Amino acid sequence: FLEGRDLIGSAQTGTGKTAAFGLPILTKLDKPADTPRALIVEPPLPALTVTNLAGLAWLGLIGAAATYAIWFRGVARLEPGAVSMLGMMSPVTAVILGWVWLGQSLSPVQGAGAVIVLGSVWYGQRANRVRAGLTSERRAARLARA
Repeated sequence: FLEGRDLIGSAQTGTGKTAAFGLPILTKLDKPADTPRALIVEPPLPALTVTNLAGLAWLGLIGAAATYAIWFRGVARLEPGAVSMLGMMSPVTAVILGWVWLGQSLSPVQGAGAVIVLGSVWYGQRANRVRAGLTSERRAARLARA
């Protein structure tokens, strides 16, 4: 290919075709051309089975639509301080589910990171409760003065 000859290649998925064929193609892109430089053909998708369609329906309806509806309903009812901490819980939840259901494990550094995240979420929630308590006490004091 680098010498200007045509090239036809074929390899299984995951063997590095993109780099093997793509990098030499990129070296030729500095010169203008009137015709295509490369044609990459992907195999057709596998046939749709009932299992594939059920999985797609599950991901689309339950994994996305229902999850977002529940999420936004809950977020609308929470204070901003509480909502800001929820983003940190998503990776920790994924790790816990992987540990429980898939038998995955954490390295000591990953475990320490999870403990730091859980501790910061706990502390953030605690600080929000203290502030909310002070605000309600101030409100009560204002009402008592009035």
